[in-house]
Amino acid sequence: MPPDSILGDRYVITREIARDGDATVYHAEDRVLGRDVAVKVLSPERSASIGRDRFDHAVAAMSRLVHPNIVPILDSGSINGQHYYVTPFVGSDTLRARIAREGLMTPDESAQILADVGEALAYAHGAGLVHGDIRPENIFCHHGRAMVADFGIARAIQASPGAGSSEAATDARTDIFALGCVSYEMLTGDPPYPGGAAIVMVSDAPPVPRVRNKVPTTPSRMAELTERMLSRGVGAVAATPEALIATVRDIVEPAVEPTPARVSSAVPSELDDPRYDERSMDACREGRVLFQRSFQGGPGAREKLEYAKALFERARDVDPVNPYALVGLADVHHVLGFRGFVDFRVATQKATEFRAEALRIAPDLPDLHFSIAVDLLYWKDDFVTAGTEYRRGMKSGRVRPDMHRLYGAYLKMAGQLDEALRQMKLGLAGDAKAPAIHVGLADVLLAMGRYVEAVEPLRQALKLAPGYESALERLDIACHRLGRHDEALDARRALHGLRQQPERIDALDADAARLGAVAARDADIRRDLAALQQRATAEDPFKDLNVSRQLADYIVMAHAELGEWTKAMDWVERGFYRRPGRLRRVLLDLPFEHRGLAVDPRYARMLRTAGLEEFL
Repeated sequence: MPPDSILGDRYVITREIARDGDATVYHAEDRVLGRDVAVKVLSPERSASIGRDRFDHAVAAMSRLVHPNIVPILDSGSINGQHYYVTPFVGSDTLRARIAREGLMTPDESAQILADVGEALAYAHGAGLVHGDIRPENIFCHHGRAMVADFGIARAIQASPGAGSSEAATDARTDIFALGCVSYEMLTGDPPYPGGAAIVMVSDAPPVPRVRNKVPTTPSRMAELTERMLSRGVGAVAATPEALIATVRDIVEPAVEPTPARVSSAVPSELDDPRYDERSMDACREGRVLFQRSFQGGPGAREKLEYAKALFERARDVDPVNPYALVGLADVHHVLGFRGFVDFRVATQKATEFRAEALRIAPDLPDLHFSIAVDLLYWKDDFVTAGTEYRRGMKSGRVRPDMHRLYGAYLKMAGQLDEALRQMKLGLAGDAKAPAIHVGLADVLLAMGRYVEAVEPLRQALKLAPGYESALERLDIACHRLGRHDEALDARRALHGLRQQPERIDALDADAARLGAVAARDADIRRDLAALQQRATAEDPFKDLNVSRQLADYIVMAHAELGEWTKAMDWVERGFYRRPGRLRRVLLDLPFEHRGLAVDPRYARMLRTAGLEEFL
């Protein structure tokens, strides 16, 4: 296809990127949105053998996959009998190009790529989709992460007449075996079998090649993992991506080992300050512990917050110039207000007054800067100044575990996910009994597409706080994305129970028995959505509720869970026009995969208008 050719009245071909027997990949410009894209055009022969129906089915299946480690499909079509599909242009090397250029990869680099691809496979397999052609050519190395391309399309090609392998031979084990071949090649520089993984999977099994016979310095754990993936005897295969992920993440990211001093209390020496009365500081410590166990809401939250307020008031009575007491009072009043326990405006005005008084007494107090940052970020829509306040608080070195959580949440919204993850782990190392930090860790893992790992901290949060709705909400999402559909329904049942909705549990159970777990979950979300939309006709959906979300946020999340990205975008766009500074939080703080919105042309335009092009 020559340069300047136009596909679909929209995509202007600029150059050829790659070619094989089945397809040609071109770089193109999307002249509607002015962005670079990649267009993969199937050959006339392959297009004819697949047929339009199979191609459209494969594209539709792949379009449902929205994951940070999967290159998404944005558009598709046919021209002169040739099928094509459009993805973002990933301006990075494929793993094949990297191996050709660098030769052997280090074990740590190899483990990181295995982990990233494993997360993509866990998600896709959970959605019932097998890749069928995992190889270095279909893996991109992009900004320190691995991204997988051609989900579903490869399987459609393989299953077409004359493709050389049967669809029956392609299942989840195929992807694991093929990833084992990729691992072997990364570690040794050569593929394990002549002819590639697809040929071996449909032939008699040759002996598993030993990694350390070729590269003796390979760490034993990486060599053994690779060989397990290449083993195809019953019980010998590393049968699931989840099992793979558990091993390689332990290699890549050893657990943060807490010191005894860090786990002794939720608020240890960070609230030991000899400048202020010891009795006052004792009351501050007790108040802060109660606050950390109650600010997330749930049963008994109001009572605990009132006790915390009383303790901070006692601390101030004992020492009127203790700024820790003033900041504690500011935080408690703020939460009492936004949880709807007291008048919000009155509560926030009191919180502001307490912060101002603390600022006059101790302008460098870390607690104060964090308190100001939370107000700026979640209620004043001032992301930049909030970041400045967070960093001022972090500089002191006197950082409580919950401060690591707050800073980690800010970093997640800044797109700095690796550092956000580190902060959450530091928070847990300091206070392993804080439910909110467990949920904060899960939030970062969800944003990274690491759904397998997100489940455990959510379960830990629920052990510590069984009525924690935010943990149940995210557990439903994580389990659904992993294909653990019965567990997702269990989380939804628990949510309905907390909300005193027995009729919703009955309806969910009836749908599950009649339609199956996936369809029952969709029907349950649609019931949520109908109720939300009804409320939106009677009240302002963009008004802050007694949480940090708006009614419109819940509507966006429901449409996103159903894969209704255009409808989700309708609400995101309306919210942006009402409150532009809140867009970053909507996209990067709510637990939905915002990348799915990219199928709507308005998304790219909106990000440019908001100055958030880096998230395109």
